[in-house]
Amino acid sequence: MNELTPKTPSQPFVNTVSPKDAAREEGKTAPPYIPPQTDVSPSPEPHEYRCHCRPDQTPWWKHAVELAAVLVGITVALIYYRQLQTMSAQLGEMIKQSPEITKSADAAASAADTAKKTLDASGKAFQVEQRAYVYITAAMMSTPPICIIPGKKDTRVCADVHVANSGKTPAIGPRIVRYATFGENAEKMIKKMKIPSYDHPEGGMLGNIGDQFGTAATDPVDEKTAHQLVDGDESIYIYGVIQYFDIFSAYHETGFCSRRVPKSISFIDCGFGNWFDVRPDYTKQAK
Repeated sequence: MNELTPKTPSQPFVNTVSPKDAAREEGKTAPPYIPPQTDVSPSPEPHEYRCHCRPDQTPWWKHAVELAAVLVGITVALIYYRQLQTMSAQLGEMIKQSPEITKSADAAASAADTAKKTLDASGKAFQVEQRAYVYITAAMMSTPPICIIPGKKDTRVCADVHVANSGKTPAIGPRIVRYATFGENAEKMIKKMKIPSYDHPEGGMLGNIGDQFGTAATDPVDEKTAHQLVDGDESIYIYGVIQYFDIFSAYHETGFCSRRVPKSISFIDCGFGNWFDVRPDYTKQAK
């Protein structure tokens, strides 16, 4: 066979109908359709499933407790709410009254301070009125005026100073620190006097009756100078400080200075070296 000769199909057509057969079949009526019979059973009717719930098994007293708890909570909330309202109202009143309260507090504090100051002033006034006041009453040449300090052979000139208490209560442990000097440097020496410390009272008491005295001696002098001082040709100065405590345990001091008038037996105030409790500052005066 050549390439122009058609080949028979390797697989014949299935159920093919030729044109002739197709023409013959035209005009014929198709048989009615009969559904195939199957052995499948129809679906069963649906069943209705119902749920049956058991009644509440909670005891009645539990419900009562829960109800009581709810009521208590509501009651507490109402109480707190009313308290909050009351506190808010009180706060508002306090804010309104704050200036008045501040003024009242300031007035009370001022009154208390005034009362304290008045009490302190009254106490101080009482102490000032009742305390001791020790001062110099007299200065005079000793008898005899030429003196020798025990244990020493030097010649000195001595003078006595007398002190008294004019206060209403005794002076405790009065001590008379005294010195005697003369010459052109006397004033300078007196103003530079060093006052010893006196922290605790020593000795007895000095009441407002009677007096107390002490003797002051000059530095060693020759016989000529001693006679000049004794005869009044040269002024002699007696000075020092009286130290004591009052019955209120307060410390006090009185500075004194007296000088002998030339050609006289009398002593007068030096014009310096005298003070009462407050020491003078001579360095400021010198400037």
